[in-house]
Amino acid sequence: MCIRDSTLTLMITVTVTFTLTAEAHVRGLEQHLKDLDQRKFELGVKQQVEAHDLEGLTERVRADKARQQALEAGAATTAAKALSRESPSSNLPTNPSTGSTPSVTKLQQRRELKETEAKLVATLARFIQKAKPEKKNGADGEKKEKTFAVETRGGEEAPRNLGKTQHRAMKGTQFLGCGETIEIELFGNTLKGWPRQFSSGGFGWYTGGKIPIELKGKKVWAQVGLNVTIPGSKEWL
Repeated sequence: MCIRDSTLTLMITVTVTFTLTAEAHVRGLEQHLKDLDQRKFELGVKQQVEAHDLEGLTERVRADKARQQALEAGAATTAAKALSRESPSSNLPTNPSTGSTPSVTKLQQRRELKETEAKLVATLARFIQKAKPEKKNGADGEKKEKTFAVETRGGEEAPRNLGKTQHRAMKGTQFLGCGETIEIELFGNTLKGWPRQFSSGGFGWYTGGKIPIELKGKKVWAQVGLNVTIPGSKEWL
């Protein structure tokens, strides 16, 4: 009877020790994966934003990351419960001194890391695809009618790749000192603009303001904003 009681006590002690050790490993692994996933996620997003100049990406990334963390937290909880129910008499190798199962931890860690990397790649690919501008047509699927036109002074068309052909046309200081002013007549109103450098680094002219317009005997005020930029002028240093 004493031997049975001792054996039963030993089995209960081993079972409790294994369960607590497994839960501790799961909690440690969960925290490690969260930290690693956060660093990888932030690095990947930063690289994609710099490479593709995606506008509005940050908020979508944060929202998706929050959903991803919630799903991973639920998966980690399920895994912890599954490990805690396993018997210490399983065929998994253990460390006699600590009762831990390093092989299980390493295999699970590699599997979780692969799944996390796959999720990250898929998430970034989806963001890039959504960020690409789509060509929008009219309500009936037809192309929208063009509402502007340009007639050049000599009737010629602009050559292609203007940025490459004009990037060494002159220096920025030469352009600013040329004194060429644009003057535009619009509904009897005169708008003027002087040479300037834009915040983007390019050179050109800007003019604008509010002007009155007569429409069918009624006077209305319109807001004008006109940018005249020179392709390739960002290189005019």
